[in-house]
Amino acid sequence: MFDDAPKPVLYAMSTPSFNVTPRLVLLFALAGIGSATSAFAQSAAVAPPSSGSQVTARPPLAEPRIDAEIASATAWGPVQVVIYKSKRSLALYRSGSFDKEYPVVLGLVPKGRKRHANDARTPEGLYRVVGKRAHDRWQYFLALDYPNAEDRKHYEEELGDGTIPDEDGKPFGIGDSIGIHGNDRAADQASGVDWTKGCIALTAKDVAEIAAKVPVGTPVWIVE
Repeated sequence: MFDDAPKPVLYAMSTPSFNVTPRLVLLFALAGIGSATSAFAQSAAVAPPSSGSQVTARPPLAEPRIDAEIASATAWGPVQVVIYKSKRSLALYRSGSFDKEYPVVLGLVPKGRKRHANDARTPEGLYRVVGKRAHDRWQYFLALDYPNAEDRKHYEEELGDGTIPDEDGKPFGIGDSIGIHGNDRAADQASGVDWTKGCIALTAKDVAEIAAKVPVGTPVWIVE
């Protein structure tokens, strides 16, 4: 799938010393990333409040488990973002060094990769920021290039197996309009309640910082 990618070069990315002792070093393989385009919606979809919503504890940042196949396709630039779903954390790196960590919340169904539209899951894999703008409701919206080639491959496989659910006899599509944005549900955000339809949500203050620091084209890991 990435046959034309240049030979990987390893960069060391140190994790914050206050979270792990001794300092761990996170190695990311660098290579080419396929160009992907995706339109992002005028507003990010919001899932309705759920009585079964769980308050999520936020353990400190730790070394993530990185899928080797995706790692071989990484193209790191001067700014990198890693979203740790199990930690509900967005870590910002600058030129391979840890910069800052932000708490996040996810889709209503936080575990597992996104399979199709309306499954309320946050994707997993390597993405990049393909658009950024101010937003009346979300403060800022940073669009990600979901679905990428890996997402499409999984979707087509499931479609062929007949495991994609349908509505009125027509299978759900793969979905789109996934991004990083702020929120208008401060209490849920502060409590760590997952409430989106698949996007990654931060506080208004934090998303403003992210929008200022993260340019279009920034690679974004989303890992379990």
